[in-house]
Amino acid sequence: LVSPNIGLTSINDYADTVAANSSGEVLIGGDFTTVNGVTLNRLFKVASDGTLDSAFNTNLGTGPNNVVRAVAFQSDGKAIVVGSFTAFNTVILGTRIIRLNTDGTEDTTFTTNVNGGANSDIRSIFVLPDDSILLGGSFTTWDSNARDRFVKLNSDGTEDTTFTANLFSLDNQVNTVIADSTGSIYLGGTF
Repeated sequence: LVSPNIGLTSINDYADTVAANSSGEVLIGGDFTTVNGVTLNRLFKVASDGTLDSAFNTNLGTGPNNVVRAVAFQSDGKAIVVGSFTAFNTVILGTRIIRLNTDGTEDTTFTTNVNGGANSDIRSIFVLPDDSILLGGSFTTWDSNARDRFVKLNSDGTEDTTFTANLFSLDNQVNTVIADSTGSIYLGGTF
């Protein structure tokens, strides 16, 4: 990671994901716990001018307790963060997904709608034009229902039960999910 305005000289572990929003702000996630010697647990935001967004980073508090695998922005600027974590700011989520408001605070309405979430890692996220969310990973259940490594959520975090992803089964993890302008969905991984 290099930015002349950040003055980034050290990060103590890897960055796994980077996403930019329409305002040019960048969210960076991974397995690091310090950036330039400052505690920034696995997630931080860079403002559009390349400087660290200290307000956002402060509002994250202690952040996630394990690896951030993927991040994406919805059209309103809120960020969806997924990975291996089961707690955020020491609050047990167990869902491995969280939505953050534009100021870095947790959007608790989203977390409530997610319910039980994934029983294992979420490794990929793709936000569709209607702000619904495609997720891939190593999970085999979503909210205690069988969902073999792929699920679609509505924009508010509830599962899209009309989606037919549960009609097929994948035998191993999904590492990437994307969709094109025609609505076709592509999955990649070790299945």
